[in-house]
Amino acid sequence: MTFTCFVSTMLSLVLLPLLFIEVARSHNFSCTIPTPSPGAPPLPNIANQFTTKVEANIENRGYTVSAVEYYDEPNNRGRLDFSGGRDGLPHTRIYTYTDNQWFDINGTKCTAHHLVANVSFRGFPVTFDTQGNAHIRGVADILRFGKKFNETYLGREEVRGITADHWRTCMPSNLGGNMSLQLDWYFATADWRTTTEGTPLRLVVEGFAQNRSIANNVTTTTAGIHYFKHSYEFVFFTAGPPDNELFQIPRGMFCDGSQVAKNVPPVPNQYSARLQIVDALNNTISQTNEIYDTMNQQYWFSSSKASGIQDFRIGVGFMMFSGTCISYSLNPSLFVRYPREGYLAQVTPDKQHLRLRPVKDFFGLSNQFNVSYVGTRIVNDIPCEVFQEQRMDYPHLGNVTIVELSFAQKSFTYFNRSNSPEYQVPVRFEQYSKDIVGRLLDPPSPLSFHQILNIYEFEVTPPHFHHTDIGKCFDSSANVWFQLDGTPNDITVHNQNSFVRECADAVSKAAQVDRSRVTRVQLIPTGNVIVVQATIQGFLNNTNITTYIPLGATLNTAVVNLNQTINSGQLQVVRRATQTSYSGVQGSLTTNLPSFQSCSSSSTSPPPSSSGYSGGDMAAVAIAMLIVGLAIGCVVVILVVRRRSTFDGGYE
Repeated sequence: MTFTCFVSTMLSLVLLPLLFIEVARSHNFSCTIPTPSPGAPPLPNIANQFTTKVEANIENRGYTVSAVEYYDEPNNRGRLDFSGGRDGLPHTRIYTYTDNQWFDINGTKCTAHHLVANVSFRGFPVTFDTQGNAHIRGVADILRFGKKFNETYLGREEVRGITADHWRTCMPSNLGGNMSLQLDWYFATADWRTTTEGTPLRLVVEGFAQNRSIANNVTTTTAGIHYFKHSYEFVFFTAGPPDNELFQIPRGMFCDGSQVAKNVPPVPNQYSARLQIVDALNNTISQTNEIYDTMNQQYWFSSSKASGIQDFRIGVGFMMFSGTCISYSLNPSLFVRYPREGYLAQVTPDKQHLRLRPVKDFFGLSNQFNVSYVGTRIVNDIPCEVFQEQRMDYPHLGNVTIVELSFAQKSFTYFNRSNSPEYQVPVRFEQYSKDIVGRLLDPPSPLSFHQILNIYEFEVTPPHFHHTDIGKCFDSSANVWFQLDGTPNDITVHNQNSFVRECADAVSKAAQVDRSRVTRVQLIPTGNVIVVQATIQGFLNNTNITTYIPLGATLNTAVVNLNQTINSGQLQVVRRATQTSYSGVQGSLTTNLPSFQSCSSSSTSPPPSSSGYSGGDMAAVAIAMLIVGLAIGCVVVILVVRRRSTFDGGYE
């Protein structure tokens, strides 16, 4: 083994910039092997997974470096933490050979380097297979100790009060001629009780080296040679796999230049989830339920304090709190004034309407954001793949936020409420302000931000739970009941939710009203028939709202339309999953609407005017929106699953 390989191998175990420019000096040194001592024990068996502290004394330069070394050959990774040396600062280097990269962490700065591209790589020695994949070298090559190095036993000595076996080997130097390096290894004897068999205690290396300079991880050879002597003290040597957390980038730290080309899993058009929102700076925890549905342009949320719906299809938002319902226009001016709400939507090209952002853009997965793969991490006891991105549009425009996205690994199966398997489900969404120092101040900097969103009960098909009741936002309503030509046994617990949504679609179409006006749909098992109950709402009681699209017939006309469709045999509820069709039973419609008998099916006149809400009321609505801004901002949690949803229903 040449001297160059050895220095970049052995001495960079403790991450030392070992070869510095130094004027060659006269020194009478040559590696010698004395007569071997009798009774040599077997060579120690060194573990291929270990943790150890190292004190590196650079005797010829007069300084000491302290380090902790984590070596894990079976999992193809390593880590070095060190401080001291020329700059005296703490450093961390994490080597993930499977990903062909390593991370250099210096204080709050992290930089990723490619193992193949970085020819001056200095750390655990690396080898590459025929496909170009990187592998950490075995422990014998790491330590340059073993049978193939022709170790000579020189007897027992005392090292730090411990009885040690002394081994020596000579290795040729890359300087040519008869020059060589001398390596003296000291291991605890077999009869000395330690925590680990084959415990190294000390290594002394001396010889001559080519002068070099090192800057920015690039090594340059210069003229001349120099004598060096380094001694390494190994303490707290422990065999066994190091903790997985040690090989992960610290949470909240973004590493520039990540080299791993790993794709974020496909993004669903719809999802539902229960979120636990942790404000790590203000020490608060809250809960919310959410549905994000880009196919139907609807966003729902529900918490203990408020609930709401934003229907970008019709351009109306609904806010419910303390038994009150307020409706408001989803117009571009509102979302420009309040960036958190603006984060949820985007303005249409004609600048007249708002649309719910596509999920891919909403979560920063489009090409405009720098998304990089960090590695694996255990999150909420689930093995996850972690991705990072930096963005400047949320929550403080113009300030850098670091976002970490954690998804269950492909090998992990998640069973949702319907007992259906999901894969690569999102587990956590975490956001930090980049100003780490500002987050540690007391109180934190006004721009500091650290929010953790733990994701539970994730489903691509939204589960059936009590949604927001928006009935009080309308001026009138009518309850209707009718039968379908099927039996309750046709509807199982696993398909009832989707069947309810399909019934809502059928009622909306038959009554000739927008589906936002069909609410409180449920199935009532009655004997051997399926009874559908629904509420058809009138018109919005806020007459200041102009919807993007017409909301359909008046309430009386809507009930007449529904009745006529049922009696003509044209009301059909189609189960999309099975393509089974159910027909409304003629003459089965009943309603609590008093004027039902006098309804005119041709009447489509607008609703009677009402007082509506003033501009001041709408400002209050905007303020109310800010109250739940956190809940709306929480929607930035759910990213990735493999399966697609068939949800295409309306309000419940």
